[in-house]
Amino acid sequence: MNKLERFVTAATANLRQKDVSALQKIDSNGIGEAYQYVTYGTCSKEILIEVNGDLVSRVRFNGGCPGGLAAIGELVTGLKIDDVIAKVKGITCRNGTSCGDQLAQALGQIQTLRKNAADHNM
Repeated sequence: MNKLERFVTAATANLRQKDVSALQKIDSNGIGEAYQYVTYGTCSKEILIEVNGDLVSRVRFNGGCPGGLAAIGELVTGLKIDDVIAKVKGITCRNGTSCGDQLAQALGQIQTLRKNAADHNM
């Protein structure tokens, strides 16, 4: 790994540990919304989340344990966002977090983003 690659790797790791705005809205089709969340402290690198109203429509993790994370995605599909947060928030695996906990963080940020947008439009 050359010097530039080491710098980019270190900077990315630092950003992923500190950035609480790792959520980005990537699509809105009138039916639901899609978001990308860059995780930190876990084997998975990102979570793609689709929500429709207050329901989770789809969750896909990139990186990490494919079988377990696919199962999480299937298990939370169709559940209310608040219910998913209540079930997985605070579960730890390593680094004081887990893929499930990162999902809860992402869903919480989605709720905050949507509330702020609704407040702004009033």
